[in-house]
Amino acid sequence: MKTDKILWAVAAVLAAIDAILVSALAAAVPESLSYIIPAVLVITSITLVWLLMGGKGSFRVTGALIKRGARVFASYKFQIVFIILNIFLMIGVYFIVGKPFVQIMMAGMASALQNYGATGYDFLSFVLVGMIAWPMIWAGYGASSSGIRSEQVTGMFEIMIASKSGVKVLPFSYLVLGIIGSITNTIISISVFTWLLGINFKFGNPAAITGLIAIVLVSLLTMWGIGLVFGGLTAVYKQLGPAGGMLQMIMMYFCGIYLPVSSLPGWIQPLSRALPATYAFNAIRAGMISGQGIMSYWQDALILFGFCIGMVVV
Repeated sequence: MKTDKILWAVAAVLAAIDAILVSALAAAVPESLSYIIPAVLVITSITLVWLLMGGKGSFRVTGALIKRGARVFASYKFQIVFIILNIFLMIGVYFIVGKPFVQIMMAGMASALQNYGATGYDFLSFVLVGMIAWPMIWAGYGASSSGIRSEQVTGMFEIMIASKSGVKVLPFSYLVLGIIGSITNTIISISVFTWLLGINFKFGNPAAITGLIAIVLVSLLTMWGIGLVFGGLTAVYKQLGPAGGMLQMIMMYFCGIYLPVSSLPGWIQPLSRALPATYAFNAIRAGMISGQGIMSYWQDALILFGFCIGMVVV
């Protein structure tokens, strides 16, 4: 109990120092901060999780759980075959149906779609970034919420409760596996959109890439923290019904993933600003479409990191 209190205190102090540091750095605005701030966000996020998971020993247990998950995944050969077939099917559909659609849209795009929802982005770029980034970020939620339920079914949840490492390492191991899967899907999606459909994303410069890596990691950890809350409720009440689906629907339609927040009714926009995915997608679009570094959207990054600290600690 005493160790847990110390870890919580250290995590809180570390989070406060990081927030102050990021604010101070953002006021200075030199070009080097485009690399310093993402590094601070990444290092602090990983350190925070490391502390809350219990330190060095927890990562060793997490590694063992990841190996177990990989072996279980590899043992289902039929599943792997259909995953590969699904990838080729997706590429085929994009090439046969998507490419002509893109050509028509780009050739006759109305002026209203050139500045979709007064966001400064055209309709196609806005929606495609939502399609690419949303599954990757949502994987953080699924890794923790569904992972806890899965381990309850297998009996591992009860075993880990009685172990020295505790049950905290289970959702983290699922997060790592989810990150690997989501990165793979994202690389495939970007490759398809870029090479087969001719979409020109502008995140090739180092500053944009560095900022995107930090934002995606912080977004994943934020959604992972939210998933932990729902996973904890699942552990207590066993079934939450459509609660996860409701959360997904709210974020998909109210956080600017497919529809600009500015186009929503005025009374619902405060809800959008109260959800972390809104700031995540503001930052991701600035990096992917405009090729901007983190200094151009540091406010969104700082707010998102605040959500991350709150969700992970809670």
